[in-house]
Amino acid sequence: MANVTITQLPAAGAITGTESVPIVQNGVTVQTTTAALAGSPVQTQTFLTKNQEPTLTNSRALSNGTGVGLVDAGAQSTLTITLNAASGSLEAASNGMIAKTASNAVAARTMSSTTTGLSVTDGDGVAGNPTFALTGVALAVAGATGTGALALTSSTTVSTRQILGTTSQIDVTDGNFANSPVIAISADPVLSGNGGLVVPVGTTAQRGSATNGNFTSTGTISLANTAVVPGAYTRASITVDQQGRLTSAASGPAINLASDVTGTLPIANGGTGATTSAGAAFALKGVNTDLTSVALTTGTVSTTPSGSTDIPGPGHQGVLRRGDHGQHHAVRPADS
Repeated sequence: MANVTITQLPAAGAITGTESVPIVQNGVTVQTTTAALAGSPVQTQTFLTKNQEPTLTNSRALSNGTGVGLVDAGAQSTLTITLNAASGSLEAASNGMIAKTASNAVAARTMSSTTTGLSVTDGDGVAGNPTFALTGVALAVAGATGTGALALTSSTTVSTRQILGTTSQIDVTDGNFANSPVIAISADPVLSGNGGLVVPVGTTAQRGSATNGNFTSTGTISLANTAVVPGAYTRASITVDQQGRLTSAASGPAINLASDVTGTLPIANGGTGATTSAGAAFALKGVNTDLTSVALTTGTVSTTPSGSTDIPGPGHQGVLRRGDHGQHHAVRPADS
């Protein structure tokens, strides 16, 4: 019969395992079944496959979890295990601390400070643990000791301060802020300075009702007594302090005309208006007035008489005659 090739044979149906097939063993053609061929040789090795393979009873299928992927490049190629989602972005992230920014993504982050007074060292954690530190004023505040308010004494230093009051003027309670400070005017306060006290001026309604301690539009101001004794003083000698108050007063001595009165006292003030006796006489009586009395024992008339009533001048002798009522009349020439 003519030779027949395998492809010329009719197609087989489902393999049941009982079919006879020829095989060559040791150069001799023999027959066996398909079931025998399937079970020989016995496969005891472990196989890794991408999918479950029922015909390979000892095979293991690869399985991927979250963040891991399997890529099959096909027969006679490679089966690649990959990272995906967040795991894949972790591989691509740069150095530093890692933050998950989405359900499937991460990113590198660095700790930093944008606030004055705070610094960060190794913020990305690459060289060491991140370290936060206070600087400047914040550091000075942290290092301040004692109690009280804080005062910025320079651009980088802080010191504790207390609210203080002036003795007998302002009282301060809790000036160190142990509680809320209370500032009040001292009892019986002493006002400092050498100026005046200015009191606001307003209407009666603006000033409010008059109560103890209020300045009002009416009332009496009481002043402390000084050493001055009330009374009237003659030519008083007084002492005044810087506030204008009399602190002492006493009557002065009588006027000493020899030492206390100087100069020329006018007639209108009881004087003569002259500095000589003759001038005083004329000033008091008036020029060319009748003399009421003359008590001269010596002297010379330097003018020449021009009338019957004149006192004779040089070379004339005469006497004064007393007339009626004690009046002196003009001098007549004496007998030769």
